[in-house]
Amino acid sequence: YKFPNATEGYDVLLEIVEITNTTVVQIDDDTSGPDSTPEFLQSELTFSGDAGSVPGITYKFTIVDAGTLTPSATIFRIGGTTWDCDGTDEYQESVRYYNPSAYGLDNPTSLTQDIYPDGAGITAGTVTYSGFSTNTILRSYFQFLSNTFTIRMQLKKSTSGTHTRLY
Repeated sequence: YKFPNATEGYDVLLEIVEITNTTVVQIDDDTSGPDSTPEFLQSELTFSGDAGSVPGITYKFTIVDAGTLTPSATIFRIGGTTWDCDGTDEYQESVRYYNPSAYGLDNPTSLTQDIYPDGAGITAGTVTYSGFSTNTILRSYFQFLSNTFTIRMQLKKSTSGTHTRLY
């Protein structure tokens, strides 16, 4: 997928690297309710699987020169915000950052941090908000030292079944 003119002079390429027990309903839902923000990537994903499973999708983002597929030589650091990471007693949204140079949480937060051999991540608590929420207790920050980065949007499940979530 290509997001043209994501910022002046640059496009963003989105590649699906890996997908496990997840269906993409919409890659970018800009109509997800009154708090929808078209400037943000808002993927609608359906996760399935048994209790204890962690279905998800891994995205690789590359910043390219506008109108090309050439990775930008002038972008060497990318920072951003993960919004609206919430959950229930049955499942918790989770985002995994592969090899970030930095990441952080707001204070106060409802999120817990996860440490992996190849990076870090966040997992939601058991409070859910309808639609797309910009509540600060549901967000985290990341930074990568490159013109590309990889994240995984996943659902940590404590029950079997199918759940559609907006990331």
